[in-house]
This record gives sequence, structure tokens and C-alpha cells, in this order.
Amino acid sequence: MKVKISDYNEDNTPRESKIQIDPWDTVSVDNTLALIALPLLKQYRKNLNGAPYVENEDVPPEMYQEVDSYDGWGERWAWVVDEMINAFERLADPDWSDDFHEGMTFHAEAWQAEDKRIDNGLRLFGKYFRGLWQ
Repeated sequence: MKVKISDYNEDNTPRESKIQIDPWDTVSVDNTLALIALPLLKQYRKNLNGAPYVENEDVPPEMYQEVDSYDGWGERWAWVVDEMINAFERLADPDWSDDFHEGMTFHAEAWQAEDKRIDNGLRLFGKYFRGLWQ
């Protein structure tokens, strides 16, 4: 895969892009997309300069807030982005499930908890995708 995307233009014309997808890039699309999304999300996380509204159902109870309150928006958004990053870190590593093997013992409950966390990170990515402009 090769990707070249131009910088933003001063006159607001569309950015130019050239994308070459090779046959092996589609063997495991989830891994390929994770390899692209992960560094983008990490860079984005370093430069958070705003936050969309995050619903209480998407954060731990200790981060809940009143509907009309702006308190904690940045912290809530950072938590959501961190969950997205965790999901893509795991998907970018094809051997992530090896972390749950200890000799011949497989720690199924721990693996299931992490698998559920990955699914939640991906759910949050989809739900808040349009908030990633912040």
C-alpha cells in the first residue's frame, strides 16, 4: 500500500490523494486498517484541542456528568480516544491473543474481557468518528 495525501489548500480546494492498494493489503483488512488508523489516532491524541459531547453510556460511571454540564468534556473525550487506540493497537498486532497464554494455560476470561474492550473501542470509533475533527 502506498498513500500520498496533500496538505490542506489555502483556497479550500479538495486535497489531492493518490492511494495504491496492493493485493496483500486485503488479506486481513482489519489488520491493514488498524496499521493506518493507529498512528493517526496516536498523533491526534497528542494534539487534542477540542472535544465533542460524549454520552454517559460511553464512559465509566465515575466520569458521568449532568446533560447540561460542560465539565469534563476533554477528559471524557480523551478516555474515548484512548479506548479507540487500545482497540487498534490490539488489531495491529496479529499476535495480541498470545498475551493470554501462560505455558499450556489459556486465560479465557481475561481474553474475553480484552476482546469485549476491543469491540467497545471499535464501537466508539464508529459512533464518534465524526468527532475526530476536533
